[in-house]
Amino acid sequence: MHALSLYKHAMAIAQGPCFHFMALTCTQNQINASRLIRGDEQGVQIHFPRLFHWIKSTGSDTFAVAYNHPSGNHALTQADMTFTSQLEVAAQKEGVLLIMTMVLSPKGFALLATRDA
Repeated sequence: MHALSLYKHAMAIAQGPCFHFMALTCTQNQINASRLIRGDEQGVQIHFPRLFHWIKSTGSDTFAVAYNHPSGNHALTQADMTFTSQLEVAAQKEGVLLIMTMVLSPKGFALLATRDA
């Protein structure tokens, strides 16, 4: 998955100052995206089984996640790194691989790659 293509696709979905979280897969050179959460990031819980079910339903076994910080700052935080590690472990148990986490803002993105794909 090419990061710039994913960024453009994700930014078309993540509009406005609220929190957006989406999963992206790529099958047969087509980007599939699902906005799983839109709202207030405080206290957000991502339902991993639903996430993994959607990934598998696209026919892919690899995925990326993209989300924004409503502050507009796309710099990676320790919380982003911790979340990515937790998601990577949970995904491996379900037989899917997280290849990147992308934090979005209108000015760009920060990328935390976990694997090459």
